[in-house]
Amino acid sequence: MGINVGRSIVAVSLLLVGACASTGVSPSYQFAASNQNGLIVFGFSATGAQSVDFNIGRFNAEKGTVQLGTTGGVKSITHKDGETLRFYVLDLEPGDYVFKSADVTASGYPTTYVYVTCLADSTYRFEVEPGKLKYVGNLKYGADRAFFSRSLRFAGFSEEDVVNEALSAYPNISVSVEQAELIPATFPRGRSLFGMKEVCGGYYQDGKPQGEQSQ
Repeated sequence: MGINVGRSIVAVSLLLVGACASTGVSPSYQFAASNQNGLIVFGFSATGAQSVDFNIGRFNAEKGTVQLGTTGGVKSITHKDGETLRFYVLDLEPGDYVFKSADVTASGYPTTYVYVTCLADSTYRFEVEPGKLKYVGNLKYGADRAFFSRSLRFAGFSEEDVVNEALSAYPNISVSVEQAELIPATFPRGRSLFGMKEVCGGYYQDGKPQGEQSQ
């Protein structure tokens, strides 16, 4: 399975690049079947990138839109381990989610480039349920020798023992992992808060990007 991406590129000074890295929940995180939230675990790897901020968004299946904001909306991890497959665990409110976007930082002296890859045209959604831990598979960001040839793709599922070995680093998670059902999905790119520009996800009115009239 592949995920189609839309790309935009921003060149910034090395001195201006710097984001707070997120690696998901801590190894000491406590989680049981009685928890009101749910957990997901996924693998991520990358080639040709200094770091990748990978974003998962809350999805409104009825409207086909992505909720913005960090509170119950968009959750992110920062991958800096290159080609090494690393597993991440995120705590999420119950509901539907999609693989939303990736902000890719690539070094190029004296400039660092940030590639914003939007997954609006072809992605997957999955359900988060209270008290459950779901494995949503592995994703891989790749770049070949062509400077602008970059992609994010769904790389499939690891064997159960590989996932369980990764989860052994979280001894206080007391539920067994389940494999999530991935459903193909799309969402509009939407508009900025004041409707001035198109952005990945964006703000919506009646399920449509701002500036469009409901029929």
